[in-house]
Amino acid sequence: MIIDFDLSIILPIFVLYIIVIVYLAKVRKKTLPYLVFFTLLFIYITEVFNYTQFPIIVNPDMDGNLWRNINYIPFYHFTVEDIWTSVMNIVLAGPFGFLIPFLTRISKGKIILLGVLFGMVIETTQFIVGGILGYTLRVIDINDIIFNFIGVILGYGVYKIFVWVIKKIAGKQGGQVNRLFKFIMEGH
Repeated sequence: MIIDFDLSIILPIFVLYIIVIVYLAKVRKKTLPYLVFFTLLFIYITEVFNYTQFPIIVNPDMDGNLWRNINYIPFYHFTVEDIWTSVMNIVLAGPFGFLIPFLTRISKGKIILLGVLFGMVIETTQFIVGGILGYTLRVIDINDIIFNFIGVILGYGVYKIFVWVIKKIAGKQGGQVNRLFKFIMEGH
Protein backbone atom coordinates (compact mmCIF):
# COMPACT_ATOMS: atom_id res chain seq x y z
CA MET A 1 0.00 0.00 0.00
CA ILE A 2 1.20 3.51 -0.80
CA ILE A 3 0.11 6.56 1.17
CA ASP A 4 0.59 9.53 -1.10
CA PHE A 5 0.07 13.25 -0.74
CA ASP A 6 -3.42 13.17 -2.21
CA LEU A 7 -6.84 14.58 -1.37
CA SER A 8 -7.03 12.59 1.89
CA ILE A 9 -3.98 14.53 3.14
CA ILE A 10 -4.53 17.83 1.31
CA LEU A 11 -8.14 18.33 2.47
CA PRO A 12 -7.40 18.30 6.23
CA ILE A 13 -4.42 20.60 5.64
CA PHE A 14 -6.65 23.00 3.68
CA VAL A 15 -9.28 22.95 6.46
CA LEU A 16 -6.53 23.71 8.98
CA TYR A 17 -5.35 26.59 6.80
CA ILE A 18 -8.88 28.07 6.61
CA ILE A 19 -9.32 27.84 10.39
CA VAL A 20 -5.96 29.49 11.06
CA ILE A 21 -6.38 32.24 8.44
CA VAL A 22 -9.86 33.12 9.76
CA TYR A 23 -8.48 33.20 13.30
CA LEU A 24 -5.58 35.44 12.26
CA ALA A 25 -7.85 37.79 10.31
CA LYS A 26 -10.85 38.00 12.66
CA VAL A 27 -9.44 37.41 16.14
CA ARG A 28 -5.83 38.58 15.85
CA LYS A 29 -6.74 41.36 13.37
CA LYS A 30 -3.71 40.69 11.15
CA THR A 31 -3.21 42.85 8.07
CA LEU A 32 -3.56 41.66 4.50
CA PRO A 33 0.23 41.68 3.90
CA TYR A 34 0.70 39.53 7.02
CA LEU A 35 -1.93 37.08 5.77
CA VAL A 36 -0.22 36.93 2.36
CA PHE A 37 3.15 36.08 3.93
CA PHE A 38 1.47 33.59 6.28
CA THR A 39 -0.17 31.94 3.27
CA LEU A 40 3.16 31.74 1.44
CA LEU A 41 4.80 30.15 4.49
CA PHE A 42 1.89 27.73 4.94
CA ILE A 43 2.04 26.61 1.30
CA TYR A 44 5.82 26.29 1.52
CA ILE A 45 5.71 24.15 4.70
CA THR A 46 3.00 21.99 3.16
CA GLU A 47 5.22 21.39 0.12
CA VAL A 48 8.23 20.61 2.34
CA PHE A 49 6.04 18.10 4.19
CA ASN A 50 4.97 16.58 0.88
CA TYR A 51 8.53 16.42 -0.50
CA THR A 52 10.21 15.03 2.62
CA GLN A 53 7.58 12.59 3.88
CA PHE A 54 5.71 11.18 0.88
CA PRO A 55 5.09 8.70 -0.54
CA ILE A 56 4.92 6.43 2.49
CA ILE A 57 5.12 2.81 1.42
CA VAL A 58 3.41 0.39 3.77
CA ASN A 59 4.72 -3.11 3.12
CA PRO A 60 4.74 -5.69 5.93
CA ASP A 61 7.37 -7.71 4.03
CA MET A 62 10.00 -4.93 4.19
CA ASP A 63 13.20 -5.43 6.18
CA GLY A 64 12.77 -4.06 9.69
CA ASN A 65 16.29 -2.66 10.14
CA LEU A 66 15.50 1.04 10.56
CA TRP A 67 18.89 1.77 12.13
CA ARG A 68 20.96 1.08 9.02
CA ASN A 69 19.33 4.07 7.29
CA ILE A 70 20.52 6.53 9.94
CA ASN A 71 23.68 8.61 9.56
CA TYR A 72 24.50 10.45 12.76
CA ILE A 73 28.17 11.16 11.92
CA PRO A 74 28.59 14.37 9.88
CA PHE A 75 30.21 13.90 6.48
CA TYR A 76 30.83 10.19 7.07
CA HIS A 77 31.03 8.47 3.68
CA PHE A 78 30.25 11.81 2.01
CA THR A 79 30.26 11.17 -1.77
CA VAL A 80 30.03 13.26 -4.92
CA GLU A 81 26.33 12.33 -5.16
CA ASP A 82 25.83 13.74 -1.65
CA ILE A 83 26.89 17.18 -2.91
CA TRP A 84 23.71 17.44 -4.98
CA THR A 85 21.58 16.31 -2.03
CA SER A 86 23.32 18.88 0.17
CA VAL A 87 22.67 21.70 -2.31
CA MET A 88 19.03 20.64 -2.54
CA ASN A 89 18.73 20.67 1.27
CA ILE A 90 20.04 24.25 1.27
CA VAL A 91 17.54 25.23 -1.45
CA LEU A 92 14.72 23.42 0.37
CA ALA A 93 15.31 25.32 3.63
CA GLY A 94 16.10 28.79 2.24
CA PRO A 95 12.48 29.95 1.89
CA PHE A 96 11.85 29.21 5.57
CA GLY A 97 14.66 31.57 6.60
CA PHE A 98 13.33 34.17 4.17
CA LEU A 99 9.62 34.00 5.09
CA ILE A 100 9.57 33.55 8.87
CA PRO A 101 10.86 37.08 9.67
CA PHE A 102 7.82 38.55 7.90
CA LEU A 103 5.59 36.95 10.54
CA THR A 104 7.50 37.55 13.76
CA ARG A 105 10.30 39.70 15.07
CA ILE A 106 13.30 37.45 15.02
CA SER A 107 16.74 37.78 16.53
CA LYS A 108 19.88 36.19 15.14
CA GLY A 109 19.82 33.71 18.02
CA LYS A 110 16.22 32.73 17.28
CA ILE A 111 16.91 32.23 13.57
CA ILE A 112 19.88 30.00 14.46
CA LEU A 113 17.64 27.94 16.74
CA LEU A 114 14.90 27.74 14.10
CA GLY A 115 17.51 26.75 11.51
CA VAL A 116 18.58 23.78 13.61
CA LEU A 117 14.99 22.85 14.51
CA PHE A 118 13.84 23.01 10.87
CA GLY A 119 16.09 20.14 9.79
CA MET A 120 15.61 18.22 13.02
CA VAL A 121 11.81 18.24 12.65
CA ILE A 122 12.06 16.88 9.10
CA GLU A 123 14.52 14.13 10.01
CA THR A 124 12.71 13.25 13.26
CA THR A 125 9.40 12.95 11.41
CA GLN A 126 11.04 10.62 8.88
CA PHE A 127 12.43 8.57 11.80
CA ILE A 128 9.03 8.41 13.55
CA VAL A 129 7.28 7.28 10.36
CA GLY A 130 10.03 4.70 9.85
CA GLY A 131 9.69 3.57 13.47
CA ILE A 132 5.94 3.12 13.10
CA LEU A 133 6.41 1.12 9.90
CA GLY A 134 9.46 -0.73 11.20
CA TYR A 135 11.59 0.41 8.24
CA THR A 136 12.30 3.44 6.12
CA LEU A 137 13.23 3.94 2.51
CA ARG A 138 14.71 7.32 3.43
CA VAL A 139 18.04 8.06 5.04
CA ILE A 140 17.80 9.95 8.29
CA ASP A 141 20.96 12.03 8.00
CA ILE A 142 22.76 14.56 10.20
CA ASN A 143 24.13 16.09 6.99
CA ASP A 144 20.58 17.02 5.96
CA ILE A 145 20.15 18.88 9.26
CA ILE A 146 23.44 20.72 8.71
CA PHE A 147 22.58 21.76 5.16
CA ASN A 148 18.98 22.67 6.07
CA PHE A 149 20.49 24.92 8.77
CA ILE A 150 22.75 26.57 6.18
CA GLY A 151 19.71 27.07 3.92
CA VAL A 152 17.70 28.76 6.69
CA ILE A 153 20.62 31.08 7.51
CA LEU A 154 21.13 31.94 3.82
CA GLY A 155 17.38 32.55 3.43
CA TYR A 156 17.50 34.90 6.39
CA GLY A 157 20.45 36.70 4.78
CA VAL A 158 18.42 37.11 1.58
CA TYR A 159 15.55 38.49 3.70
CA LYS A 160 17.87 41.10 5.24
CA ILE A 161 19.14 42.14 1.79
CA PHE A 162 15.57 42.23 0.44
CA VAL A 163 14.39 44.53 3.26
CA TRP A 164 17.44 46.77 2.75
CA VAL A 165 16.60 47.07 -0.99
CA ILE A 166 12.93 47.85 -0.21
CA LYS A 167 14.02 50.58 2.22
CA LYS A 168 16.32 52.08 -0.44
CA ILE A 169 13.48 52.09 -2.97
CA ALA A 170 11.14 53.68 -0.42
CA GLY A 171 13.75 56.31 0.38
CA LYS A 172 13.91 57.29 -3.28
CA GLN A 173 10.13 57.66 -3.28
CA GLY A 174 10.25 60.07 -0.36
CA GLY A 175 8.64 57.57 2.01
CA GLN A 176 5.44 57.31 -0.06
CA VAL A 177 4.94 53.52 -0.20
CA ASN A 178 2.06 51.08 -0.42
CA ARG A 179 0.91 48.82 2.45
CA LEU A 180 3.07 45.92 1.34
CA PHE A 181 6.26 47.99 1.30
CA LYS A 182 5.33 49.53 4.66
CA PHE A 183 4.74 46.06 6.13
CA ILE A 184 8.12 44.84 4.85
CA MET A 185 10.00 47.88 6.12
CA GLU A 186 8.47 47.82 9.60
CA GLY A 187 9.59 44.27 10.34
CA HIS A 188 7.96 41.91 12.80
